[in-house]
Amino acid sequence: MIYFRQGLKGATMTVAKTDDPIEWLKSSVQVMRPNENPEKFKQDRAWYFLSGKMADQNGLVTRNDKNMIERDLLVLDIDDGQDHETVAERLAIAGYEALIYPTPRYHPNAERFRVVLRAERPITTPESYTATMAKVAEVLGGQFDPSSKTWSQMQGTPISKDGAFDVIHLEGEPFPVTDKLPESTTTALERRVEAVRDRTPIPSDEALEIMARYVERDAEKLIIRDNYLSALMAVIYAVQTGEIDYETGEQCAVMLAGDREDWKAGNLEQFRYEVRKTRPRKEQSFSEKFDWKPDIPTAEELFDAIEKPAKQRQRTYFTAEQLENAELPEITFYVYGMLPEGAGWLAGKPKVGKSYLLIQASVSIASGQPFLGHEVQQTPVIYYSLEMGPNLIQQRLRQMYPFTSQPKDLHFYFELPTFDNGALNVIHADIKRHGAGVVIVDTHGLIVKSKSSQKPLYDQSYGEMAYFKKLADETGTAIILVTHLNKNNKSDDIFDLMMGSAANRGGADFNMAMAKNPQDKEQILFLEECRKCAGLELVLERDRNGLFQNIGTFEDCDVRQEKNNYINDPVVETVSRMLLDRTKIEVTAKEIFEAMPTWAQSNKKPQSVGYALKKLAYNLRRFDGITFERRRRENGITYTFERPHNKITFLALKNKLAETKCSLGDTNCSDPRESA
Repeated sequence: MIYFRQGLKGATMTVAKTDDPIEWLKSSVQVMRPNENPEKFKQDRAWYFLSGKMADQNGLVTRNDKNMIERDLLVLDIDDGQDHETVAERLAIAGYEALIYPTPRYHPNAERFRVVLRAERPITTPESYTATMAKVAEVLGGQFDPSSKTWSQMQGTPISKDGAFDVIHLEGEPFPVTDKLPESTTTALERRVEAVRDRTPIPSDEALEIMARYVERDAEKLIIRDNYLSALMAVIYAVQTGEIDYETGEQCAVMLAGDREDWKAGNLEQFRYEVRKTRPRKEQSFSEKFDWKPDIPTAEELFDAIEKPAKQRQRTYFTAEQLENAELPEITFYVYGMLPEGAGWLAGKPKVGKSYLLIQASVSIASGQPFLGHEVQQTPVIYYSLEMGPNLIQQRLRQMYPFTSQPKDLHFYFELPTFDNGALNVIHADIKRHGAGVVIVDTHGLIVKSKSSQKPLYDQSYGEMAYFKKLADETGTAIILVTHLNKNNKSDDIFDLMMGSAANRGGADFNMAMAKNPQDKEQILFLEECRKCAGLELVLERDRNGLFQNIGTFEDCDVRQEKNNYINDPVVETVSRMLLDRTKIEVTAKEIFEAMPTWAQSNKKPQSVGYALKKLAYNLRRFDGITFERRRRENGITYTFERPHNKITFLALKNKLAETKCSLGDTNCSDPRESA
């Protein structure tokens, strides 16, 4: 059952009977008003819930630990700097059902959100609830609000708020309940100590210099409203806390507009309004927000982590004349026109076939066999299978290659430390051990390090990719990182749906994505954007063993479909039959209509032929060289069709007519679409 109430004043709750508490929450989204004060909203308007079973007295339910009998949902409030996309990816990889939604104090630059997990069985003791919450913290790799572990704690229902993400529902299994508190996660139940921030007043000239560097560096990102608002609020808090003076704050607000003159007045007006109305918060200081230094390693630092290879590094400076005449090595491709050396991504929704495709690519490259019709450069391959164990990999290899022995130079590993615990060093050592040219990490989400709330997510993600790129460049390898698509993103560009920041896309040498063809669910669309090659748009189909076959480019398949539709169009067939033995005819729309098969005449009128011919004019000329002219005569409109003297219209159609024994006047021909 669900117990709910509005506002924080009082302990009595109302009962709502429901078979599925998560579905009840999904249908209970509350909308916050624009600029509504989060604290006042929480006190007065917000709805709160508690799911499970509580004792009642004379029909009255009072929320307290004594009356709490059991709970069936695990609810966590996360405010330790983790971003909701990383948490969602970890839960998706772990396979647990979850509901994730923002809380009233959510801000894009300081995310606060709630995670709801379904328990596999009712939790009947406070100790079991605390132990299970600690297990959740272990899975998420972070901290959460300690009030979340209170036995009878109620939490807010989902909200919708300007600038916040929509409610995310991940499908999966219930979370296992435990009675034992893991020793490694006892600290996860403690609130993170708030860092003491340096808010020493900054001279105006220094503050303006810092802002100028920030605007120059992040000019493109400031076009996005959420990024601009985050920066403006940081300026406002700096004024309110005395870090910068009011006039400097005004100048900074204007500078955030960049070279867009029409924005400057609006920025200044919004600054003056917000600085009076907005309450100060414990946000980053001015220097932390605008003058931070990205933690991307220098070349010297990276060489300490990755041993410098024997080959000499290329010069990084050329004059145009030197560059024109320099003899530079060609780009190495392990799959020609598709997989160059460098680091990049393969993204796709679960179960779309990412692992199948990568296993197929690994076998092809390690054995020197073509992959999807592309020649390969044979090299050892390392495949880090972090989601599938040896049994499942063995099963897939036997399914995909039932009569073929596997290459000796394909190496599977099933463990890899996280990024901040030495993943790069392990990968580099394995590359040297096996002489590998291709490395696959399936999936990246299992080695990603937690993001800091003190620095922009974009720059942290870009910095992480810089490590992989540097490793790939120094070892001459192609590193493929597997990731998922974000179901909560509504973009039409599939690459914008990649989990994590846009930096994942921008920092890579290549991005590959897989998705089901909306026009044919049996087909997979494979797309690639690439710095070092032209990129690809392929349509793939899987055979009964699970191997992918390349059936052509998007354009090829579109043309085939268009040509197929053209062949089976009854107007085209009728005109083609009329022109079989003649190169020029003049007919009316009614004559064409009457010569069409009876199945094509149903529910139509002769006038429909004229509309159809307008649409078919381009393809008639394109596929058959047939042109026509529409003329108005005394007795009505006629169409004069003409085909080339040396070309018989549509050989395929003529063959079909011969096979079905249809003649020009035969209107009882069967519907060709039924046999196509």
